[in-house]
Amino acid sequence: MKNVWFSLISMLLAAMAFFHHSDAAQASEKPTRESLFETLESISAVHERLTEKERTKKDMISLLEPYMEHDFAARYVDANAFKDEKGWIFYGTDAPELAIPFFSYDEKTKVAEADGHYTVYEFIGHQNGGPVSYDNDYLTVTIKNKEGSFKVANIGQTDTRPSGNEILPEKASEEKQNPEFFESGRSEKEPAFPLFVIDFNWSLAGFLQ
Repeated sequence: MKNVWFSLISMLLAAMAFFHHSDAAQASEKPTRESLFETLESISAVHERLTEKERTKKDMISLLEPYMEHDFAARYVDANAFKDEKGWIFYGTDAPELAIPFFSYDEKTKVAEADGHYTVYEFIGHQNGGPVSYDNDYLTVTIKNKEGSFKVANIGQTDTRPSGNEILPEKASEEKQNPEFFESGRSEKEPAFPLFVIDFNWSLAGFLQ
């Protein structure tokens, strides 16, 4: 009987250790630029969806929560929802009070990592013309890791470039980490083209003869 209890306790401890390790590994995973961009684009898609028909605020928050912290999702809904006959709805506008900025999602859009959170930002300078005006130089979105899911915690503006280590695009990051590999790859390929031309000319001359 003691052996049975010992086996059960051992199995329980092993299972607890496994799940703890899995949670720790999941929490330590770092996102790519592309995955963070996908989160922001998903929020923009949900925002557009919330302009289609009336809903309760609770339903609106539920649609945003996969990509936002709960408190920020509630704040986001309060800022954008308007009362209509059958509930609440977002109005389509070029200048919503609170929304994901119109990032270019290319080399102009940067990602900085600091203190366990990520800031997606882009320099836009002071803009006073058009339907949207900005008093600050940078548009920012702060993303935090919540139990393995990366969710938006804030949207803002700042005159100071966000601090932290820049996350590079995957290809640029690989080249930075392995410069010798990429350099050797280029040097090996460079002679191939002139050799091909020489072989082609020789073959053409033989054919004409």
